[in-house]
Amino acid sequence: MLVFFSQFRIDAQTVNAGLDTLVCSGDTIKLGGKPVATGSPVSFSWTSSASSNVFSTDSTPDVSSNSTISYYLAVTYQSTTLYDTIKVSVVKLTANFGLSMATVCSGTQVLFYDSTKHSSANATYAWNFGIAGANSSNQSSSYTFRTNTVGSGSTSRTVTFTVSDSGCNSVFTDTVLV
Repeated sequence: MLVFFSQFRIDAQTVNAGLDTLVCSGDTIKLGGKPVATGSPVSFSWTSSASSNVFSTDSTPDVSSNSTISYYLAVTYQSTTLYDTIKVSVVKLTANFGLSMATVCSGTQVLFYDSTKHSSANATYAWNFGIAGANSSNQSSSYTFRTNTVGSGSTSRTVTFTVSDSGCNSVFTDTVLV
């Protein structure tokens, strides 16, 4: 009895555009998983939900966006084309605050109201009232400004408000005249 054995090598073909991800507005990221493709790919082409035109033929292009967008990867092999998608969600965190009055007399308490856009319940806050040690980590805060200068409006204090959320930071500043 004769037995014949053949040995075949089959290259598995897989495509990986990368994991869906969350980025800060304006950040640049590299698309493509690790590995982007297995087997012996012939070519790569990337398009997006913003345009069906190919924007890159690199396997791992760098992209930057200010809005949530999906990127589509097409990997062509000798006899087939495989596809994958990555969704890049953008955090559009925009720190902002309102205040009860912009010009105050020394010794007057000013209330500061958080009016940040696109923050979540997990956001953290940092206030700096323009004087060493004058800080707060409350979402909304107050501060009593004091000065030795006679009259109101002759001393300015820069108030800085930093909001951190989902790994992103946004800073807003305004001036209070005391």
